[in-house]
Amino acid sequence: MAVALGNLPSNAPLPTGTVGRKIGAATGAVLWPQAENWILPGGGDNGRTRVFSSSRRFLLNVGASIITQSSDSSWVRRDYKLQLIVNGAYGNDLNGINFFRKANTWLNTSSGDPWMGCSLEGLFYCEANTNYEVDFLSAYYGGTASYFQDPTTYTFWAHTLGEGAY
Repeated sequence: MAVALGNLPSNAPLPTGTVGRKIGAATGAVLWPQAENWILPGGGDNGRTRVFSSSRRFLLNVGASIITQSSDSSWVRRDYKLQLIVNGAYGNDLNGINFFRKANTWLNTSSGDPWMGCSLEGLFYCEANTNYEVDFLSAYYGGTASYFQDPTTYTFWAHTLGEGAY
């Protein structure tokens, strides 16, 4: 249910969104990690967002975009996910959702090194006065593959929406 502007305190600014973003460091290709390990941006940073919290319920929009490649001459699959962390442990949002996952597969029949752009986005419904973070994780690993840790090929982000409106 929407909150009427007249119901908000007059001595406080209107709620606005907060953003967390990570981009790749110029370190190039790295091997795809085993399942449940961070897909890292490089440069020593981890694969987790900042903490998001609000005094009102809010939506947490999360997403990631990477470029992967494989020189295997067979079927290749790699899955990745955006896993929700609630007050320091993996948990569910108010709709019972705890991750968004995507699978990429292909059969390499070319003689070169095929590459693929991969992206994933999700929306978590979050409780007020609760700390939320998101991990960018490998969810499945099949075949030899790499992803690129460069500013133009790795982006992992999250931002809040609709604070106090739900």
